[in-house]
Amino acid sequence: MDFKNLSPNDIQELRVKLGWCRSELALKLNVDLETIYKWESGQSAPSLPETKIIEGIFLKSETALLDLVQSSRLDAD
Repeated sequence: MDFKNLSPNDIQELRVKLGWCRSELALKLNVDLETIYKWESGQSAPSLPETKIIEGIFLKSETALLDLVQSSRLDAD
């Protein structure tokens, strides 16, 4: 995924993959709820620094999830 050119659908999809509501994402990014709504509806877009934070949050969460899956597989063996 190209985090520099996030579409409104990409933002919503990433948020949903993380299992977060809009207010949780807003809190993590230090923006208000209306900002998240505008991004997801295409009324505005995140700035470059905000997209870098979104990328970091998603990649960190994805790595943690993969670690958890691998750990549970090891426990099952």
